[in-house]
Amino acid sequence: MAKDPNFRLIIFAIFATIISAVYMLYLYSKGGATYIVSVGLNEFGKSLGSFGFFTIWFVYSRSVMKLIVQKGSIVQRLNPVGERPAFASDLWDVLNILNKAHPYLGLSSIALIYLHGYLVLPFMNNLPLLLVLALLAWQGFFGILLKLKFTPAVLKSRSYLIHTQFYTAAMILILAVLGHTLWQ
Repeated sequence: MAKDPNFRLIIFAIFATIISAVYMLYLYSKGGATYIVSVGLNEFGKSLGSFGFFTIWFVYSRSVMKLIVQKGSIVQRLNPVGERPAFASDLWDVLNILNKAHPYLGLSSIALIYLHGYLVLPFMNNLPLLLVLALLAWQGFFGILLKLKFTPAVLKSRSYLIHTQFYTAAMILILAVLGHTLWQ
């Protein structure tokens, strides 16, 4: 096996991207939105949205848990988890599990939410959906930069600051609620 600690994550990202792209291209070749409606894939798309919400909830609950469990200023609490302190509780163990699952859940949430948006309604008719997808791509891009082995240190530090913004999470939440409210 490869010695790169991110090897499994890279394979997972490639696999999720290929499966999502092939599925979307297949549906597009069959007629796109009209085919989706005619065979009832809308319901499948709605369930993908539920799974996407579930995975993104875990991704952002990790950040909230870091604020609760770690000590120091808010910026220090959002830094990657270091050694287990003496005062640590069972929440620390849960946080470590969420830290390990974070990249996989993040990639999964992006793929699931993209497929959800594609299967439920036409992309171009829903501006909040397009903005949510752009913000998810933004978060995913900077998250990937953090994991790449050859990313320069300056770019990694700036990527970390961008990737950990609560503003982005708030915008995703607001736009998702707005999009679901306006287009139901």
